[in-house]
Amino acid sequence: MKEKDKKKCKYRVAQRIESSRKSAKDRKNEEIFVNKLNDIFDIAHARALDIMKIECDKQFLIAQRTKGRPGCLLGIDRKNQKLEECIEKNLKNKLERKKRVYEDMGISDDYKDLLELTIIFLGQTSPNGIFFKVPGPIHHAPWMSKAIYSIKIFLFRNEFKLTLKENNALRDLCIFIVRIYIKQWFCTRAAALAPNMDLQFIKDIILYEVIDEQISKSALKKMCGHLWYLTPEATSLAFFDDKVSSQTKIKMVKAMQSHDIESEANKRIILKPNEIYDYANKDINDFISIQSSNFFNRFGIPMDFLNLDPKLWNENDQYKKSKELVNNINVVNDIAERGVKLIEDYNKLLTKNEDQKQYLLQVVSEYRLQFPDCKKSTLSKNY
Repeated sequence: MKEKDKKKCKYRVAQRIESSRKSAKDRKNEEIFVNKLNDIFDIAHARALDIMKIECDKQFLIAQRTKGRPGCLLGIDRKNQKLEECIEKNLKNKLERKKRVYEDMGISDDYKDLLELTIIFLGQTSPNGIFFKVPGPIHHAPWMSKAIYSIKIFLFRNEFKLTLKENNALRDLCIFIVRIYIKQWFCTRAAALAPNMDLQFIKDIILYEVIDEQISKSALKKMCGHLWYLTPEATSLAFFDDKVSSQTKIKMVKAMQSHDIESEANKRIILKPNEIYDYANKDINDFISIQSSNFFNRFGIPMDFLNLDPKLWNENDQYKKSKELVNNINVVNDIAERGVKLIEDYNKLLTKNEDQKQYLLQVVSEYRLQFPDCKKSTLSKNY
């Protein structure tokens, strides 16, 4: 026998001896170990497939967990890279749009502060980041200050020694502000939206009774004396509200052309708390009457467009001009509050004596009669 054949024979004998030493159980355990060896490097989260949002990432992980591991990672995933860049770009554009909304709406610092606090309260990050402003004179509007500081105190509730009752009351107030009041508050400058929004606000408060009966009843009681936008004349603003449906506007036109005297007698702007619940079943057209035409006469708005289908109003030049006029109507509540605050601060600087304040008002009133404007011709007159 040749030397080469002898070596082969010895190798085969050694293999047989080695294989004979392993029992069937040993060989099975070895096979199981080899099969599990490739699974040792799966370090993904146990719920990774539920957490992942990108479908191709899910498929890749499934391929990695499949026997033989057909999935592999080579270089940069260009498809995912483009997708991530697109998501980042969309997020950036979204933040830019939010910033432009602030600028377009002309939101003042205190309004912006309340809006950003609301976003933080909901667990999100405002476009300008998360920071809290130092209290200042801009927060002296009665409701604004309560809303701003209620949310701030709740966000920092762990820094205060609040009882359980105080904490719960503060939480309930913040929820009401965020869920019900914020939308109304930021639309107060749009005169055309006021009537329908006031009616919807009442309905929302009535429905809020399911969440918090005490706050709902308190808010309804307060609203009973603030229904001036639901008078027949003021309700005419809703003709220029794009959120009011065409079907409702048709009913509004018919109601204004009606001469039902009895329906006019039922128009009230001051209600008892138990009477306001009837408004839950009313629509904005229920507040329109023949007196609503006074609004058009007062502002010199032609009413010819009322003869057209409401779906065509936005294409009518007469309606467009009238709508622009209505949109430029100043809602005086916010301006009046700031004016009152300004004059109060100014009066305190001059004198604290009540009699002197009255004299001051008389002097200012007389001065305005003498100098109604700042024209040179007016100021140069001899009195």
